[in-house]
Amino acid sequence: MNNAIKNILFHIYMEKFAMNDDALIAYAEENNVENHRQLLEEFNAIRSTSYDHIWEIIKPDKHLAASEINSVVKSYSLENFSWFDDESFKALLNWIMYMCWHEGILKD
Repeated sequence: MNNAIKNILFHIYMEKFAMNDDALIAYAEENNVENHRQLLEEFNAIRSTSYDHIWEIIKPDKHLAASEINSVVKSYSLENFSWFDDESFKALLNWIMYMCWHEGILKD
């Protein structure tokens, strides 16, 4: 699968923080994308491992500024998801920022 299609699917999946499985599946089926179920698993793992990486950094009770989270996510993404385009990075970063705010990790 080429990176452009994979990025499109990731954007669809991450849309509105809802982990839009149905939209991803519909797009994949309409465009004859094989292995879209495996992509769902991969995309779930990307969210989980990326957030877990932040969690490891803040242990035991550290908070991070938005700029620090941005830097950590960018570095982690470049190292682990070479196929990401800017929009995939932004989609992941937005979700992680929300989760960090929700969990009290984000500094005021």
